[in-house]
Amino acid sequence: MYNFRLDTSNRQMEQDQYIQRQREIKKAWYTLTEFFLKKGHKISLKYWEADNSHSDKGYSSHGVNFFLQSYEALSMDSHGLMILTTSITPSIQRKVLENTADMPEKITPFFHINIVDHFGNDMYSSQDFGDNLLLLLTEHDLKLLDKKIPLSMLEKPIQSE
Repeated sequence: MYNFRLDTSNRQMEQDQYIQRQREIKKAWYTLTEFFLKKGHKISLKYWEADNSHSDKGYSSHGVNFFLQSYEALSMDSHGLMILTTSITPSIQRKVLENTADMPEKITPFFHINIVDHFGNDMYSSQDFGDNLLLLLTEHDLKLLDKKIPLSMLEKPIQSE
C-alpha cells in the first residue's frame, strides 16, 4: 500500500510560473525516481506494444527500446499493455534517468514504471508518463529526502473506508 503521492498539479496561469512549476515537478520526480532506483530490486515497465518501434515515434518506445535488449520477464496485462521486468543495475538506473532528462514535453518517457523491493513488495509506481507518482516512504526515507525535495510536494493519498 502506497502512503504518499507526488503533487503534480499545476494551476499556474502565468506562463513563467507554469514553466517553473513544471520544472519543480520534474526535478522532484527525478529525485524520487533516483532514490527508489537505488533502493529497489526490480523494475517493471508497462508500454503499448504498438509504441515499440525502432523509429522512436511513440513516447513508450523512446523509453523501452533499450530495455528490450536484456530483460528477465515479458508478459501482457489484461489491458493489453506489455510488462517488461528486469533487475535494477547501475546501467538500468542511468538509462531511466538519462531518458527522463531527454524528454522535455513529459515528465518521463515511460508510460508506467513499478519498482519493487527484494521481497517483491511494491514501493514505487509512476503512471501516465509521471503525472501520477505513488510511493511507499518510511520516516527514515523522508529524513533522507527532506534535503533533496520540498516535502510539501508529497501528499498523503485519500484512504477509502
